[in-house]
Amino acid sequence: MTEYGADYTRRILETVRKNQGAVYIAERQGEAIGLIAGIIAQQSKEELLECVLSKDGVVLELFVDARHRRQKVGTALMRRMEAYFRKKGCNASRVEVFEPNVKAHKLYGKLGYVDRVIFMTKKL
Repeated sequence: MTEYGADYTRRILETVRKNQGAVYIAERQGEAIGLIAGIIAQQSKEELLECVLSKDGVVLELFVDARHRRQKVGTALMRRMEAYFRKKGCNASRVEVFEPNVKAHKLYGKLGYVDRVIFMTKKL
């Protein structure tokens, strides 16, 4: 499992590097207690043809250590990433949330995010 974590981290960092992204780490008393990673989305050819004038920031990952949740760490990280997106000229911010993660969905709702797409799946 450690290998998966290291590989996932490398992939996230590479995606951030290639897409004008940023990573912020929340610390408390010298200990990392949370992190957020985000990128600037590239518009597809279809979006450009349809004249979709949107430059989106995309939150790839938000993590807060379980011992520090419900202490506004996630909110602070989201606000920091949103500020970065604004600085980069974005006019929207997107984040995906896994359906069972009710607490994260509630946090994003409190921050002004609204459901936009419902992705459904079926086990075969």
